[in-house]
Amino acid sequence: MKDKTIRSGMESAAKQAKKLAVSYARIHLGNPDLFSNGNLRDSNPKAGSSVSSSSPLFPLLFAEVSNGVMLDGFGGNDCGSGVDCPRGFLEDFFKDSDFDTLEPILKGLYEDLRGSVLKVSALGNFQQPLRALSYLVKLPVGAKSLVNHPWRIPKGVYLNGLVIEMTSILGPFFHVSALPDHTIFKSQPDVGQQCFSDAIH
Repeated sequence: MKDKTIRSGMESAAKQAKKLAVSYARIHLGNPDLFSNGNLRDSNPKAGSSVSSSSPLFPLLFAEVSNGVMLDGFGGNDCGSGVDCPRGFLEDFFKDSDFDTLEPILKGLYEDLRGSVLKVSALGNFQQPLRALSYLVKLPVGAKSLVNHPWRIPKGVYLNGLVIEMTSILGPFFHVSALPDHTIFKSQPDVGQQCFSDAIH
């Protein structure tokens, strides 16, 4: 626009609108009970989904960490497919806010990430959740939220390696392996079956 005054005014209005939208999104996600639709987390997940419920921010997080990233053949890019995260939205969402506001939102995101890799083998899509986890823990508020999460080191259970892998937040990420797994903790796709099939062919 040639008129610098009008352009400056429009840019200022756009920045204020963006800031307001991010602020309301933060309020909405942090206080779902205050709104008429009740809990924002999906109580009726798709059959076969490893994630029992998810935050509306979850697909945006996957879209953000997948932007411009070429994923290899180990799982593809299905977690954030069909969703685009507005440029700069997550950065604005997580900055300039206090821990108490973001903590319940981050707590849910960590639980969603844990659920997304809980039954995933090295042949499945573990890369997007790992990138999303890395994105969150690089944020000071994200790192603090993870350390304070009650599932960081679960209490009240018999803690051996496999139990920690299946019950903690970070455990499922370490559980991803190319080795055939114990029947009870078997991940999908089945690494053992794939190795057996490859050996036959």
